[in-house]
Amino acid sequence: MLKIWLRNKRPNAGEAGRAVGRDDFGILINQNATVYRPNGSTLAVLVKGVIPPELTALARENLVPAAGMTTNRGVAAAGEKGLRLKKDGTVSKTAQASGVRSGIVGYFDRYPRIPYCRQTSFNENHLDKFDKVRPVFEMMGGVLEKYLPDKYKNQMEACESTHPSWVIKGTPFTTITVNKNFRTMMHRDAGDLSTGFGVMACLRSGQYDGSFFCMPEYGVAFDMDDGDVLLGAVHDEWHGNTPFEDPSEGYERWTLVAYYREKMMNCGSPSEELERARSLKKI
Repeated sequence: MLKIWLRNKRPNAGEAGRAVGRDDFGILINQNATVYRPNGSTLAVLVKGVIPPELTALARENLVPAAGMTTNRGVAAAGEKGLRLKKDGTVSKTAQASGVRSGIVGYFDRYPRIPYCRQTSFNENHLDKFDKVRPVFEMMGGVLEKYLPDKYKNQMEACESTHPSWVIKGTPFTTITVNKNFRTMMHRDAGDLSTGFGVMACLRSGQYDGSFFCMPEYGVAFDMDDGDVLLGAVHDEWHGNTPFEDPSEGYERWTLVAYYREKMMNCGSPSEELERARSLKKI
């Protein structure tokens, strides 16, 4: 595996919501490689072809319902952003971004609008499809275990402190974000375990250039093919995607972003969370 030590960090290269382009990197990596930050810590690891084609095709086929159109991706989504209009005609305080194809599978913790832990709607409605794709999530966890065992250990310890109903069996993950043909703007990931590490798989078909995963502050980008897995310091570092270039008709680029949501360890059992939901609806 190629090892690359970066010497400098670019000042003022990170800006939330900014579009990323070819001017943001001087190094493009398209082979097995580990990239280190100037302080010696790992910035990213690219592992090529980990997931076999029959599984990437199966995942694309079964995850179609997960990648629905959404306006809830904040600064990661392209285009204009504004406040959301509620059904009663009043304006919500929740920011809304341009529509992109993105969704989540697995399990989710409490937050103000839905203050109880739960399985995602995908799992509720398509559990058979989730089970078919689970071997892909297991392979992604295996990559983390092999190349960054300390980060894997941190996530597994978090999983062991969590009710097993909220953990994707056989993995160090609770949740997967599924994106289809989604060019992300500059952002940092939030809500996942701070002592863990980002894990992303690419499923692609058809022809296109570009859509490189770029970390502008370090001037480096990664060209991900079908079945590749990238480990990245996405909690700490700005990242986004360059534009798609010369895509063929019907092209697809799916990314599966796997993580442990940090607040899942506060969740009770499914029956306790159901009772919490029922009690809150009475208030």
